[in-house]
Amino acid sequence: MFFTTGEEIMRILVIDDNPLHHASARQTLGGHEVTIVGTYDEAHKLLEEPRAHWKAVNDELERRGFKNPYAPNMTAEERAAARAEEKRIEQELCPPPPFEAVLSDLLMPASRMTMGPEGEKYIGQEMPVGFALSLMAALHAKYVAVVTATNHHNHPASAMLDAFESRCTHEHDSVGKPPRFVINGARVGFYHAPMTFVEGTTCPDCGGSGDKEVCYCVERNAGVAKPDCDTCKGAGRQCWTCRNTGKQWGKDWGKVLTHITAG
Repeated sequence: MFFTTGEEIMRILVIDDNPLHHASARQTLGGHEVTIVGTYDEAHKLLEEPRAHWKAVNDELERRGFKNPYAPNMTAEERAAARAEEKRIEQELCPPPPFEAVLSDLLMPASRMTMGPEGEKYIGQEMPVGFALSLMAALHAKYVAVVTATNHHNHPASAMLDAFESRCTHEHDSVGKPPRFVINGARVGFYHAPMTFVEGTTCPDCGGSGDKEVCYCVERNAGVAKPDCDTCKGAGRQCWTCRNTGKQWGKDWGKVLTHITAG
């Protein structure tokens, strides 16, 4: 698939701790420059505020004839002028944000970052870190999405998204819902993930055959498979887990990107 938002190629960061969803990102975001990380710490490092390198700033300040604003024996006027010029140079030399879009999982293992003895008990536990990462991303990215594949009946953090989710169109909803939030100029959406079958994977329930169970069309047609059945395609058997494809489900990141950048 190939998606555009007025730019031919987007720089996209995908944050997820599940290798299956890494594979679906590569499959559904083809044509873009995609960076994939699997931990909160990796994501935090990539989302830190871009800053100009201090040596480059100091060199340019000196080239322009200013002293280091922290040097001794400067008048108040000289120090103020040097600091003002330093700020201008920092803005001029600041690197551009590394990503136009950041797509993050909601639930990931808690980080060791800043944890003391009391906090160590939380390290590795599943936490809704996607909320914090989305706010970090909104400081610089144009488009931000938090995407969970966890059923809202199975985890309270996933259920929270029901109140303000952005929803892609799917088989139960032909309209969908647009992103509701603009944060620091970024369009931010929260999604229960649309899913897709991932090439090169094998369904764990049927071993890739797609025919573990007798299809419901057989039961409803006097024991004869219907050739136009939209599930088994006339085979008479199917696997509910993989919908007769023999593959595993992964997040359809491309569909989320298309949805959050539309309009």
